Amino acid sequence: MKMYDCLVCRRAFQIGPHVYDGRWIAQWNASVCNSCIKMNWDGVVPSVRPHVIEHLEAEKIDYELNDKGRLDIPV
Repeated sequence: MKMYDCLVCRRAFQIGPHVYDGRWIAQWNASVCNSCIKMNWDGVVPSVRPHVIEHLEAEKIDYELNDKGRLDIPV
């Protein structure tokens, strides 16, 4: 069993064996739990989760906010 920290909510979740509570987002060089993927279907609000933007900037990852001013989680 391997535990990962969700970039969005910062909680630990399991990936494998036979349990996949989240996924690796290669474009962000980070993992995101299924709960955050579901709850942020319309994008992550930067003012609520500023550490997500900080992570992307620290990793020198380009990003764009959607028309609602939110950050879409890559598919």
